[in-house]
Amino acid sequence: EDLITEPQFRIRSKILLSFLGLSVTSIIIFGYVALTDIRNIGDYAQESSSSLSESAIKESSKELEELGKVVIQQKARDFAVQCEIFIRSHPDMSITDLQASREFQRIAVQSVGKTGYTLIYDHRGRMLFHPNKELVNFPLSRWKQKLPDFWQLFAPTLGGKEGQGFYDWLDSDGVIRRKYMYMVPINGTELMGGATIYLGEFTQPIRQTEEKI
Repeated sequence: EDLITEPQFRIRSKILLSFLGLSVTSIIIFGYVALTDIRNIGDYAQESSSSLSESAIKESSKELEELGKVVIQQKARDFAVQCEIFIRSHPDMSITDLQASREFQRIAVQSVGKTGYTLIYDHRGRMLFHPNKELVNFPLSRWKQKLPDFWQLFAPTLGGKEGQGFYDWLDSDGVIRRKYMYMVPINGTELMGGATIYLGEFTQPIRQTEEKI
């Protein structure tokens, strides 16, 4: 009886071990494939996420830039109306009188956002009001060669037409930064009012989001 039972036990054991071996091998293969798929899915998700983030940032930057331009345009128009009201209320004041008037100075040079400001120049291209005192009474035509982009913004407006555009500006720290300006005529005068601001101020919220991403 023992001789009959022992071989049967061995056969069953071998069959059982064979099935266990196949099961373990299947699990290992399945696990390897699964882990590979997971890594591939993770890589794809990361690439897709990065691509989506870049696309969203680019589109959001454009939208914020357009919105910023609208805000500056409206600021320039409102500013021109303020100047017009004051000048009409003081018809006897010359340009020199206006430059000497602290009340008008507060109207003529205003802050726009965190980095922008307003300015006034005449139809001859002479800067009359500017935050930088060194530029007051400065003829802008001198920058035809030095700052061609800047001059090209002003030149078409000297006849009293509205104008707008981007230009590079050299800061006091020696860094060139992109700015946007909108210019409008001050009705009843030969003066032009402008509002300008750094382009980076439009897109700063997006840059902060980009850093977080």
